Amino acid sequence: MADNKSKIKFLDNDFMKANKTERKKDQRVATIHRRRLIGLGAVLIIIIIFFSVQLISTKLKVAHYKQETAVEQTKLKKAKANQKDLKFQIKQLNDNDYLLKLIREKYYFSKKGETVYSFPSDKANLKN
Repeated sequence: MADNKSKIKFLDNDFMKANKTERKKDQRVATIHRRRLIGLGAVLIIIIIFFSVQLISTKLKVAHYKQETAVEQTKLKKAKANQKDLKFQIKQLNDNDYLLKLIREKYYFSKKGETVYSFPSDKANLKN
C-alpha cells in the first residue's frame, strides 16, 4: 500500500492551480452562505420564541380577565337583586297600612283599648 502512495503524483500545472483556487473560492462562498443561513435561522428562532411567549402571556391575561369579569358579573347580579329588594322595601315603607302593621308586629304597638298578646312562636320569628 505504501508503494501505491508513492506512485501517485499531483499535477502542478496552471489548470490545476486555477481549479484549486476555484474550489477554494467555492468552499469560501459555501462557508459564508452556511454562516449566513445559521445566523438567519438563529434570528428567526429568537423571533418565533419571542412572539410565542407574547402569545401565551396574552392568552393567560385574557383568561384571567374573563374570570374576573365573570366574578364581577355575579357581584353585579347580587347587587341588582339587593337594590331591587331595597326599592321594594322602600315602596312598602311608604305605604301607611304596611307601616302600621310592621310597627304593631315588631314593637307591640296597639290602638287605644286594644290588648296585645305575645306568643312564644312570635319571639322565635323576631330573632330571624
